Amino acid sequence: MSKLFLESELLPLTRERTDRPFRRRRNGPTLPPRDASGPSPAPASPEAPAPGDFSGDRDPVRLYLRQMGEIPMVNREEELRLAKGIDLARRRFQAGLYESPAVALDVLQLLDRIVRGQISWTRTFGNGYEKTDETETAPPSLRSVAALAARIRRALRSSRKQASPPWVRLIDGMRIDMTHLLPLLEGLENRAKRLRETARAGREKRRIRLEIRETPRQLEARLQGLRRLRADYERRKAALTSANLRLVVAMATRYRNMGLPFQDLIQEGNLGLMRAVERYEYRHGFKFSTYATWWVRQAMQRALADQSGTIRLPVHIHDRRVRLGRASRRLAQELGRAPTREELAREEGLATSEVDRAVSPRSTLVSLDATLGETGDSTIGSLVGDRRLESPESGATRSFLKERMVEVLSTLDPRSREVLSRRFGLKNGKPDTLSRLAHDLGISRERIRQIE
Repeated sequence: MSKLFLESELLPLTRERTDRPFRRRRNGPTLPPRDASGPSPAPASPEAPAPGDFSGDRDPVRLYLRQMGEIPMVNREEELRLAKGIDLARRRFQAGLYESPAVALDVLQLLDRIVRGQISWTRTFGNGYEKTDETETAPPSLRSVAALAARIRRALRSSRKQASPPWVRLIDGMRIDMTHLLPLLEGLENRAKRLRETARAGREKRRIRLEIRETPRQLEARLQGLRRLRADYERRKAALTSANLRLVVAMATRYRNMGLPFQDLIQEGNLGLMRAVERYEYRHGFKFSTYATWWVRQAMQRALADQSGTIRLPVHIHDRRVRLGRASRRLAQELGRAPTREELAREEGLATSEVDRAVSPRSTLVSLDATLGETGDSTIGSLVGDRRLESPESGATRSFLKERMVEVLSTLDPRSREVLSRRFGLKNGKPDTLSRLAHDLGISRERIRQIE
């Protein structure tokens, strides 16, 4: 890990070795070697930046990596302490949220949607179904979910003013994912907002009071406590996330030059890291970095599949091409030559036609918004002609011909001019028939032919 940033010539991750000089930086002078036996030398000038001052660096990636280098790494004990703190903060936030009867009603609506098949059970309870005294095993079927919803309804009807509502243990055992908990908090916030806006006693205010089963003062106090608990949870989660940002950068270097900028890879990996922090279970005994590696890798691979190409391919097609590429390199090393498509199909257990569709050569795709030249003033799209539009030469010829025809027709008598204009569609672009002209002008069709 100490050589992770040597490619960018940035600050090293560890600072134990101070007996060697710093490397030359691309946009700065060579710093003198630090004497490990004495104090650090004074800055060369008053304008030299202080530690942690990155205002002089304008490269966002370099600035991000330098700031990340200031974050200390954590060992196994500190990682376990942070994970336990996150789990404790999450449980406190969940317990405080579930004590609200209005939130319990929202959870019932969530369970009803699961029973109707509108949302997935595994996505709603992503952290697993925890065994408690109230819920001994995970619900194996939708019938068990409906039975659990019925137990929560009975608990809501039977107990209204208890220090520890019985429905809290029922809901807490389900381990609802945090992505569904935040909308529950937002729903409680919206009820409090509507209650404040409804100044006078009315039907709407009574309905909200029946849902929350609390006075406005009690609801505000509950919301303040929930905000503090959520802020504590986010703070602890950010601490574990920041301590593992180096893992994202290390994995992002493996996917460079594959279609996404380096900073986009880091951003997508950070999103996967944040998701890993939310889903991590320290009780399973494995290290957080082992667990987070899968989430970070999946986030980067999905971003490459969705955003790397000009035209987005389905994920399964992209994954198949990746697998075939790996199999091709592996067979090339074993056989000493490029494998045939039949050998690739046999190696991956696919039909030859599927391999042909996956590895068939594609035309080079170019974005119409791609800039041209060094200045980038024009794009490829500005140089592509639109066949639906008339060319300037054709337009000029048509305009000149129309003017000449008007001059020629002006030499004829009014009846002949009307016949020719309508017969050849010179007025509205639609030629009239002989019958229509004969009827409108009161002359025979033979006379119209003579005029033509």
